[in-house]
Amino acid sequence: MTDTEEIIETAGKTEETALVATEPKPQEEPKEPKANWLLALLRKYRRYLLGAAAGVLAACMFMWLGFWKTLFILAMAGLGAYLCGADNKMKTLKRLINRIVPGRK
Repeated sequence: MTDTEEIIETAGKTEETALVATEPKPQEEPKEPKANWLLALLRKYRRYLLGAAAGVLAACMFMWLGFWKTLFILAMAGLGAYLCGADNKMKTLKRLINRIVPGRK
């Protein structure tokens, strides 16, 4: 349509009908991205994936470092996690040592 045809069409309309005719269409709701299904799947099986990743890491450590070095690293990591999760660290450490080496209090 040319400008003159638009002027001729809108000349017979009132101002309200001309405004109604030019209102934008309501926008549709945005569709969910396609990656959402992957995120939902990762959230659902997060524990299994973390366990599998830990198993792969432990297997690689066994292959590269050997059994005893890997066992030592995992024991120190476990001790660190245990102590960081405790409220009173000194009391927890003493209780842990008394469990491992009984007889001293």
